[in-house]
Amino acid sequence: MSAVALEPHAAVAATPTWVARMVRPLTDRGVGERASFVQQTFTVEVVPATAELRISAQGLYRCFINGVRVGHDQLTPGWTSYQDRLSFQTYDVAALLRPGANEIDIWLGDGWHRSPLLWKKIAIANTWGDHTAAIAEIRAGARLLVATDAGWRSGLLPIIKSGIYYGEDYDAREEGAPVSAGCVVDESFDLHTLIPHEIEAVQELDALAPVSTTLDSQGRPVYDFSQNIGGYVALTVEGPRGATVVVEHAEILDAQGRFDNANYRSAQARLRYTLKGGAPESYRPHFSFQGFRYARLTLPAGVRVIAIQAVPISSATRRTGWLTTGNPLVNRLVENTLWSQRGNFIEVPTDCPQRDERLGWTGDAQVFAPTACYLFDSRAFWTKWLRDVIADQRPGGEIAHFSPDPTRGH
Repeated sequence: MSAVALEPHAAVAATPTWVARMVRPLTDRGVGERASFVQQTFTVEVVPATAELRISAQGLYRCFINGVRVGHDQLTPGWTSYQDRLSFQTYDVAALLRPGANEIDIWLGDGWHRSPLLWKKIAIANTWGDHTAAIAEIRAGARLLVATDAGWRSGLLPIIKSGIYYGEDYDAREEGAPVSAGCVVDESFDLHTLIPHEIEAVQELDALAPVSTTLDSQGRPVYDFSQNIGGYVALTVEGPRGATVVVEHAEILDAQGRFDNANYRSAQARLRYTLKGGAPESYRPHFSFQGFRYARLTLPAGVRVIAIQAVPISSATRRTGWLTTGNPLVNRLVENTLWSQRGNFIEVPTDCPQRDERLGWTGDAQVFAPTACYLFDSRAFWTKWLRDVIADQRPGGEIAHFSPDPTRGH
């Protein structure tokens, strides 16, 4: 490891000066509670040809300008060794601006920053901090259009609870909740930890339709998507206002063909979607992901499923290696390896995407790295992650068991 010519702050020198400050929503109630958003309005006299948004968060974020989502990246700003390195993303948002008044909204979720991590007996919550916060600014050339500061406002989201292992509870009846409080600048945040995002952000891959549907002993539909993935379910449902659909996930069926997710341990990996009622409504989680092949739905009376898909997500998006043999079993093994890499290359090289772990184990990564580099373009991915490993390195030179390291500072 000492021979690798990487620096933990290699990108910091290129980081432009920030006018924006990291701001905390005063509506934030803490880990595992209802999520918050921060918001500001700003005026644009003439829409510029280009307008650059730089944005990051403590936690996970989704950004909207005039009600339209910015970009299509997933789980931003990603997962790094946050004490030393917090990535930010850059987007051209000129097409979302309009003459006159504009509004920017940033949704915030617990994410890796403060979701409980590690397995049940030693789970650590508030791992890198006990609050969510956002930093963002929009520039048109040298002109600053808006930047996060103490004048921003905050409110509550329809995301009632979310977590990396937990899943997500979403109540569509709470959509459009008004601003109810302000924001405060986090004066302790070190702007020098901000670095440009070093890899392509996590992306959605082609969705998988179910290949079969069965009913369990309680009449609940179990959908088989034919392939283990790291990702989430996207569904469209219709039903009465206040009805809650529950989605559970599993990798296997037991010997009797029953839905079985005991191997998830304490990870609930569950979605709860409460309908606003009326027309068909679509949902997929914002701030969580699951590892699964099967999804079981609990449907209240009057609720029907119009559409359902499994959506893989991954940092491994550009395939570079192929291997085909005359043996179908070997070919299936290669296919399994491809899907294992997709499901475990979600920001960092994890051991698994399903149970209460999902950590960047350094030993696992070292063994798999050559294969990973053959199958997908992985250079930037490994460079970024090795900078996290260096950041987590102990004073005596020891390499952590996993990186980013949730035990650091605890």
